[in-house]
Amino acid sequence: MTCSTVSFEARDREFVLAVVRKFLRDDSRVEDVTQEALLLAFRFKSSFRGECAYHTWLYRVTWTTVLRELRSRRRGAFVDMASVGASRLVAHEPTPRDQLIEREDRLACSRVLSKIPVRQREVLVLRLDHSVAETARALGVTVANVKVRAHRARAELRRQIGELAA
Repeated sequence: MTCSTVSFEARDREFVLAVVRKFLRDDSRVEDVTQEALLLAFRFKSSFRGECAYHTWLYRVTWTTVLRELRSRRRGAFVDMASVGASRLVAHEPTPRDQLIEREDRLACSRVLSKIPVRQREVLVLRLDHSVAETARALGVTVANVKVRAHRARAELRRQIGELAA
C-alpha cells in the first residue's frame, strides 16, 4: 500500500479509537485524542512508505499522539492544535484556586516526606531524575539496595497518605 492508496475508513477510526482507549483512562479525552491522531495521520500520510503494514504505521502515529497527550498532562500544559506540526506546547495559566491547591499539596507532601527515614527519602528524590544505577552510584550502594529502599519508601508513603486520608 503506498501513500496514494492510504484511505481513512470507518474501520481505521475504530482501530485508532481502540488504541487510544488502551492507553488513556480519561474518557473525556479519548475522542479528542482519537481525532488528533486521525488528523495527524491524514496530514502526514505521505510519510507512509509501505515498508510496514498500514495498521502498523497508523498504530505508531496513534501512539505518538497518545504519548504527546500523556506528556502534556504531566507538564500541566495542553496541545495547541494550530501548532501540532511544530509539536509546541502552550503553558496553561494556573488560576488562584489551582495555585492554592498546588501549595496545599506541596505542604502535605513535604510533611509526609519528612516522616520517611532519610535513606529512603534520598532514594525517592534521586529516582525522580535518575536511573536506578545512577542512584546507586550517587549513594554508593548496590542497585538491589536502591530497589529495596525505594520499595520501603513507597510503602511508607502509602501508609502515611492513608493516615492523612483517614
